[in-house]
Amino acid sequence: MNDVTKVIKSGWLRKQSGLVRSWQDRWFVLKGQSLYYYARENEAKQHGVVPLSGCTVEEIAFNRDEPDRWLVEISPAGSAKSSETVQLCANTEALRTEWASALRRAIYGLIGGGVFGGPLLDVMRYDMAHYHCSVPHIIKQCVELILEHGKEVEGIFRLSGRLALLKEMRRQYDEGVRPTLTIQTIDVHTTASLLKLYFRELPEPVIPFEHFESFLSLATSFKHNSKLESTLESLRTLTKMIPIENYLLLDYLTSFLYKISKYQNVNKMTEKNIATIFGTNILREEDSTPEVQMATQNLTTHVVLALVKWHDVIFSNTMSIKEALAAEEAETADTAQVPAGDVGETTETANLLGVDFASESKSSEEAVTKSPPPVPSRSFENGSKDSGLDLYSCPGIESTLTANDVKRRTGSEKVKARPAALVDLSPDGRKSATMPFTKVAREPSNFTSFIDSPLDSRYSLNIGDLPNSVEDLQTLVFSLKLKLKDQNQTIARLEEDNKSLEVRLREKSLELNEATEAKDVAVSKVVTLSQQLASYQSQLE
Repeated sequence: MNDVTKVIKSGWLRKQSGLVRSWQDRWFVLKGQSLYYYARENEAKQHGVVPLSGCTVEEIAFNRDEPDRWLVEISPAGSAKSSETVQLCANTEALRTEWASALRRAIYGLIGGGVFGGPLLDVMRYDMAHYHCSVPHIIKQCVELILEHGKEVEGIFRLSGRLALLKEMRRQYDEGVRPTLTIQTIDVHTTASLLKLYFRELPEPVIPFEHFESFLSLATSFKHNSKLESTLESLRTLTKMIPIENYLLLDYLTSFLYKISKYQNVNKMTEKNIATIFGTNILREEDSTPEVQMATQNLTTHVVLALVKWHDVIFSNTMSIKEALAAEEAETADTAQVPAGDVGETTETANLLGVDFASESKSSEEAVTKSPPPVPSRSFENGSKDSGLDLYSCPGIESTLTANDVKRRTGSEKVKARPAALVDLSPDGRKSATMPFTKVAREPSNFTSFIDSPLDSRYSLNIGDLPNSVEDLQTLVFSLKLKLKDQNQTIARLEEDNKSLEVRLREKSLELNEATEAKDVAVSKVVTLSQQLASYQSQLE
């Protein structure tokens, strides 16, 4: 196990071995594009290795006569020799599926495969570079199809999709194939199941494990609806503490779920129903058993319910919590006086960055003639510990920060004026968020060349090259974050190499000193022997 490649997955499986081809337990370690196996977990000497480059992975149909054998087959591409095919056996279907996804991630990861079960940042790294979207591409595809065809379908997210189609879609995404999701190729219930499956397979929920207790501490207040203003303020503050990729995904997902809940009179999916379904995918404790999840489900549901119900408040950039709650109460009072009818969609595009479009009272003509504000230069010195980028410098969300927020992060009393959130103007003059529900055709620009450029390309980006759309700004932020993360990793590797060289240099110095001392001792002995020999010769004479 001298390979320094990161371990993707490890665990016990059974493999056929020996002349009689009996099934033997083996400890498997998946690293890079190689699958190593050992007789024992901590054994240093490997029994063998399965090279995975160019292989295909298939899950063998279940055999009722062998209920404990869930097989996954690894075959070299284009090979018809059964001797080159390796079959592995898992004890459960879930374990077999986990290994199949991990193997495909190892084989197809460089071409965008291994989507299910892969770390969020790894998926984002590829999708940002190839699709210029600030959430995983599979999520954007599913959300757009459901909003177009499924928001008024009864039982959306509650009813299951077609299992065979779901498995096929998963296989395609894991093999690097990005199928086009249309209502002709996949129904809305299977699309919803695909979306839930992606979140369920994430190594961490949308809110990382380390923040679980902080978010859960607000559950009781939400449950009893007490001190709502201060609790929402605390929730807004907590959301800013998670990594930026998780923040944007949480914003995106809860905005989408809120829009689905607006049609609850038709689809029968209330905010609480939705929060219950997505609760553990958004917030759960690390290494929690089903019993623990059941015990905390009620509390996590209240937190997720608040994130969905008060999405426009928590992620708002334009008003305080108090103003937002007053507006919510006024809207509720007005709605109670209007007969129930078609809910409609008052905002065509998602309020993903918390821009309160309903509060804009200016006319379309004024909006058309008013140019977007200039984009100030950004400072990325105070990066977060995991991504190398300061969440408080992210375009589109900085206006939610208070003076105290900046003071806590930078130690400075001075707070620069922040511009209004950037939005695109639709042809009819209405403001609309460009990410991710509005499809905007764009010509290639300098900033896309910067995004696609390698880390060491010395490609410069001027202030005038910055795009005006929120989606492109967020894509640029992700590119900078990932480039900085890569740079930090490179620096860390260089520092480790430097330390190793220093250790080796010290070892060589000690060896040289020992050799020098040994040489001195040997020379001293030679001199002594020479003197003794001269003495003997003189005596003989």
